[in-house]
Amino acid sequence: MPRREQELPLLRAKCPGGTTKTLSFRGSKVLTVYELFQDNTCVPSLEPPPRNDDFANSAPIAALPFADTISTKAATLQPGEPQPGPPKPGNDMPCGGVNNTAWYSFTPDADMHVVAEATGSSADALVAVYEGTDLKALAPVACSSHLPNHQARVEFEAEAGKHYHFQTAALSYAIGTVTFALTAVAPPAVAGPNPSR
Repeated sequence: MPRREQELPLLRAKCPGGTTKTLSFRGSKVLTVYELFQDNTCVPSLEPPPRNDDFANSAPIAALPFADTISTKAATLQPGEPQPGPPKPGNDMPCGGVNNTAWYSFTPDADMHVVAEATGSSADALVAVYEGTDLKALAPVACSSHLPNHQARVEFEAEAGKHYHFQTAALSYAIGTVTFALTAVAPPAVAGPNPSR
């Protein structure tokens, strides 16, 4: 896509010998195609996966507020990793499936109300929260995607000593920069009973 043309020189260097074609529609560039005609074993890896690509390498969160920006373009979906969608009746995680995920973990030392956000992408972002320590036995807590301005945001009550894992991604391989943030906030006010008159 036009927004990824800056990667073309690196692709040519890693996989030489191809030809480039540009596809246009009504005078506007739509797609640039780099073709390799001869047999080859070139597998272009334009960047490494994020350090927290796999659940076992979840980036630990030691203190709040926390924020971290990563690229998920080369991230993967490991076997057994939960998928928080796509939306369907009875699905309590209706956020849409995604294949390029990264992980964070947090264990609070006190009960707190927290907000988890994924921002900074020009594609829709996703954030899903799970409780547990075993990838195959995670319990879903909440998830979010497709909010205005490509954001994702969830609020929940985190309990002291419980292990929480956060799955985040940009819902596009082409646009993979995401900022994940976790913040403790005051819980929403609860309206009390109306005073009698």
